[in-house]
Amino acid sequence: MNLLKQKSWAIVIIDENEDSKEIKIMNLLKEKKYNVVGINLNNYKSEKFDIYDSLKDVEHNIDIVAIFNESIHNYYIIDEMELLDIKNIYFEKDCDTEYILKKAKDAKLNIIKHVDLYKELKFK
Repeated sequence: MNLLKQKSWAIVIIDENEDSKEIKIMNLLKEKKYNVVGINLNNYKSEKFDIYDSLKDVEHNIDIVAIFNESIHNYYIIDEMELLDIKNIYFEKDCDTEYILKKAKDAKLNIIKHVDLYKELKFK
């Protein structure tokens, strides 16, 4: 699957720092004209992006969910993806565990990993 053909992205934001990988990727996606929203369970707010507590709250279809940090919240995200019939998930290097990958496989998700999304977007 070509990762960059996915036009509507949901980025799971665990690190809310403006210099975090999640926020940098969101900025790049927006700059490249992708539809991008953030998912954050900690009431994080942004003036640049729409941020939602849950995938269920997003008012449009999501093509892919991107995860950049290991967190217990990722298990809930996969449950929501399964309920909402979102089929594609991206794991940043070293944030996928054996258990989260098994959960994603059991949910029949298309798993993308071992790709440097930041690098891919910079050269697009």
